[in-house]
Amino acid sequence: MDLSKLSYTVQKKTDTILKLKDKMDKKRRSFKLPAKISCLLGIYVFIYNNRYTSYAAAIFENKKIDSAVIKFDFIILIILAAAIFIFYKLFIEFKKDKDKYEELRKDLIKTISNEFCTCKNTCTCKDDYIKYMEQKGIDLIFN
Repeated sequence: MDLSKLSYTVQKKTDTILKLKDKMDKKRRSFKLPAKISCLLGIYVFIYNNRYTSYAAAIFENKKIDSAVIKFDFIILIILAAAIFIFYKLFIEFKKDKDKYEELRKDLIKTISNEFCTCKNTCTCKDDYIKYMEQKGIDLIFN
C-alpha cells in the first residue's frame, strides 16, 4: 500500500504501531525459554517436594545434611528462582508495550473515521489501509 496518500499523523502512527508490533513479537518469543525452564524446574520441585520438605525440616531441627543431591536441589531452586524472575521482568516489559500498542491501535481506529487521507475525490484508502494492517497482523476493525 502507498502510505504517502495518508495524512501525516496516520503515517506516523502507522510507523509507530508497526514498530511496537515487531517489538512485542520479539519480546513474546524471548520469554518462551524462561517460561519453559520455569515449568520444567517447577515440575521437578513438585515431584520431589518430599525431599525439599525434609531439607526444610532438617534446617529447623539443626540437623546437618551433606549430600551431592542437596547441592543439586539447591542449584535447581536457584535456577528456578532466576528463571521466574527473568520471565517476570520480560513479561512486565511486554505488558507495557502491549498497553501502548492497544492504546495506539484504538486511536488509529478513531482516526480512520476522521482526517485519514489527502485524497480529494472518492477513494479506497481506508479499505486498503485496513487490509494492509491486517496483513501485518494488526486488527483495526474490532475494539
